[in-house]
Amino acid sequence: MTNESDGMNKMTAEYNVQRAELEASKAEVISEIEGAKNRIDVGISQGELDQVKTTINSHKVAQTADLDRLGQRKDIIAPVADAAISAGTKPVRSVSTPHDTAMNASARRGP
Repeated sequence: MTNESDGMNKMTAEYNVQRAELEASKAEVISEIEGAKNRIDVGISQGELDQVKTTINSHKVAQTADLDRLGQRKDIIAPVADAAISAGTKPVRSVSTPHDTAMNASARRGP
């Protein structure tokens, strides 16, 4: 009976060793998989950061282009306006449409 008990204890202990080894090897595989997932996450995050940086750069370029265009327009319009003002003309404050002109003429004639 002691021999059977010792045999059973030995078999249980061997089983426990094999199970522990299997769990350890499983942990190594899972660790590799988790490491690969983490590396993928880093790559995705880096791509998102690069996309944000590109968008910011694009906005800066567009804003600079807009400012340059407005500066060129100012450089063209300002001398003409200054010349007109110094010649004694009044700068145009608003532009009338044909409809506005017709309405003003009708208002002057009366009902």
